[in-house]
Amino acid sequence: MNRTRLLMIGFVALALAAFVSFTVYRRLNAPGAANVPPGDNIIIAAANISLGAKSRTRTFKVVQLPAADLPPRHFRQNRRCWDAG
Repeated sequence: MNRTRLLMIGFVALALAAFVSFTVYRRLNAPGAANVPPGDNIIIAAANISLGAKSRTRTFKVVQLPAADLPPRHFRQNRRCWDAG
């Protein structure tokens, strides 16, 4: 292969990569891209809990998950109980 053909292939590959990168960047930063379906706040263990250990507020944490990722029987955040903490 001669040098000009090799440079041309490199330039075309670089231009294609720049175009694809720009398109993906624009699509991810679009205003509608952050439309995550509403979920629910669930309570999970923040660390391993041994059997019979006394429960404290810092033992658990509340995270928000999309509705599709929620386990079938999950504990919902109860503000009256957790705010007292």
